[in-house]
Amino acid sequence: MQKKILFVLFMFLLVVNVNAGHENYYFRILANSNQEVDIDRMYEVKDDILNTYTSITKGFSQMDIDVAITDNLKDFSGKDYRISYYNGEIKIVIGKGAGKEISGELKQNYCEEVKVKKTKFFLLSWLGL
Repeated sequence: MQKKILFVLFMFLLVVNVNAGHENYYFRILANSNQEVDIDRMYEVKDDILNTYTSITKGFSQMDIDVAITDNLKDFSGKDYRISYYNGEIKIVIGKGAGKEISGELKQNYCEEVKVKKTKFFLLSWLGL
């Protein structure tokens, strides 16, 4: 009976994989109000955020993007909005943040759509293989 339990546990360790970091990063922008001027400003901020993200993360691997964002968070900031970053999401609140909201995925290259999922096998890494 103990051999069966150990065998099942061993097989479980072989099969279980661990996700290595965030796969996707997102942004969420809240406009000051629903007026046309504020909505236009929201889209300007969106363009700035996308351009800043692309320039900051250029050349970084998927594992290092978290560090790149947190180290350069001041580069995302603007005079009329507040910015925060938590768990793979950049949140921007313009003014009071009482208006419409847009959100989306941040990508390093918007022309390329390659899904690479980094995983590692727990037991193999434990054994040093």
